[in-house]
Amino acid sequence: MSTEEEIKEYLSTYPWEKHKRFEKKAWVHRSQILEASLMIETLLIATISHLIVGQDYPRFNLLRYLVFDAEFCTFMQLRKMLSMVFTLFDDQITCLSKEEGKTLRSEINNIIKIRNMFAHGISVIDANEKNYSIRYYDSGPVMKTISDNFVNCFLEKCKETHDKLSVLNEFFRENRLPIDSAMLMEKEDTSCN
Repeated sequence: MSTEEEIKEYLSTYPWEKHKRFEKKAWVHRSQILEASLMIETLLIATISHLIVGQDYPRFNLLRYLVFDAEFCTFMQLRKMLSMVFTLFDDQITCLSKEEGKTLRSEINNIIKIRNMFAHGISVIDANEKNYSIRYYDSGPVMKTISDNFVNCFLEKCKETHDKLSVLNEFFRENRLPIDSAMLMEKEDTSCN
């Protein structure tokens, strides 16, 4: 049997329909993960904006245009800003406990990690095994098999995180927290240690 005949025989037995089905599932999962992550990122921008400019929406839009829409302002950078907000205003944030604030930041870190896995990883379809995996880099190459349960749990965690972040957003939208320049200078001096 020639190589061409072997290829034709292999292609005739390859499970194309199963492959297409898992490829479509991978696309749907990727879309769900990225959309849920974007909802968190967008709410995080609104939350930080409400802290800084309150309900002054022309300034809100200016801040978004100048800072949050700039390419240097990544989802991780926004999460770091949120940590700084908790450092600066920890005693004034009364809508979440200190533990809830820590949990919120941890959940956002995990959302960013999974979002990056789907945004930058490569889907590897194995129709014979009836699954697909994401190949990505996290301190080295990683291959993670993705299930409906994994995606559903992620989406549920995004909803919970969105709910907590919404509480903080509403708090900042309704409450103008005093900003003391001395407090900022004090935090700046200790941040280098």
